[in-house]
This record gives sequence, structure tokens and C-alpha cells, in this order.
Amino acid sequence: MSIAFFYVAWNPSEVALFRFLMLALFLGGIVRALALRNYPATAFLIFGILIELIPTALMFWMHNKLLQNGSL
Repeated sequence: MSIAFFYVAWNPSEVALFRFLMLALFLGGIVRALALRNYPATAFLIFGILIELIPTALMFWMHNKLLQNGSL
């Protein structure tokens, strides 16, 4: 996945790949949050989940704004 992110960083025209990667990260965070039912939540786990959910949603939103403005 990190190789795909580097590829998208050098080729910003790969909009579909970037959106797929953001969606995959976001869904991974949701699944990890749902899995908290099975084990105790520690501060480290909650921090990891928030790192997966919040920045990906913000980057997806900013990417949409860039596409709408035509500056990408």
C-alpha cells in the first residue's frame, strides 16, 4: 500500500487509485474500531484508529475540493 501511495504522490493524475487507497484506509479504521468489541481498548489502539479515520477523511475531502477547483 505504501508503494501505491508513493506512486500516487509522483503521478497526481491517478485519481481513482488515490480514492481507492483512501477508502481502503478508512474502511480498515472502521473495521478496527468495530473489532474493539473483542478486546480491551487501550489508548494506543484508540490513537491508531483515529489516525486511520480522521486524516483519511480530511485528505479525501481536500482531494475533492482540489478536483472541483480544477487545480489538480
